[in-house]
Amino acid sequence: MHYDMLTTKLPVLAVRNKNIAFTVYDGPNLCQWNGGRVNRDITLTEDMISRYNQFGIAVSITFTNPTIDLSDSTGNHILEMLDRSGRAHSVRNKIVLINDDLRRYIRDRYDFCLIYSITGHPSSVTITPAYLERYQALEEMYDYIVPKFEVVFEPEFYSNITPSKYELLINDTCLYGCPYYYEHFQKIALQNTMSRNPWAELGHDHCFKIEECWLPKFNPDVGSDVDRRRYGERLGMDYTDTMMQQALNIGYRAFKISGRENPTSLILTEIHKYIRHINGNAPS
Repeated sequence: MHYDMLTTKLPVLAVRNKNIAFTVYDGPNLCQWNGGRVNRDITLTEDMISRYNQFGIAVSITFTNPTIDLSDSTGNHILEMLDRSGRAHSVRNKIVLINDDLRRYIRDRYDFCLIYSITGHPSSVTITPAYLERYQALEEMYDYIVPKFEVVFEPEFYSNITPSKYELLINDTCLYGCPYYYEHFQKIALQNTMSRNPWAELGHDHCFKIEECWLPKFNPDVGSDVDRRRYGERLGMDYTDTMMQQALNIGYRAFKISGRENPTSLILTEIHKYIRHINGNAPS
């Protein structure tokens, strides 16, 4: 969450940009419902949630593990904290997930915004009628869906879905068309199911090997400006100004910035870039 800086910087942006709804997200408290990353010992308290909610900033939790024990005390405690703080400040907090039992469990008990995770999509992408029907079905079950980057700008995709119900990850560091995408996230989630504190109990080398890119020659700088001039805009997974504007023109309205190991200053720079586009002040 980059908590210390964002609790001071984001409220200012929220007050100055009332036309934009801000959300922060994380996978805290070593919860076995977490996915996306091998669990780290990050603590989230109700007071921390409240410090965001009091300024109208929602808190989103990444419960994206496909294997869910609905009786898990940590997961249920987080749901209760989000609910109490959200009701106190009239904020609809959010849950990112892929497990359908958890979706029904939450829908029956809370008024959270539910987001279907990008990690639930298969690695291979072929836009077929069945592929589109799956997304259309997800639109009925979730408030938002995070789609695979590879389909976002394809007319065959966006003309058959409701773009305003989709949240785009605008700074993904994964490789375009990665063949291990789904399997990688499944293996990451498994570590959180196997252990309450994976990095401490399973070991740093074990967790690092699973979490980092599986491709033997992956270049994290692929998609640089030089690459894009040579091969085209869509080579990279980080959105350029042109791609941001194209997304808005299509009708996408929700954007997600991944923190990972990025410094808070870089995250804030990305937020400012998005704000300029929304307010019509993007570079020409």
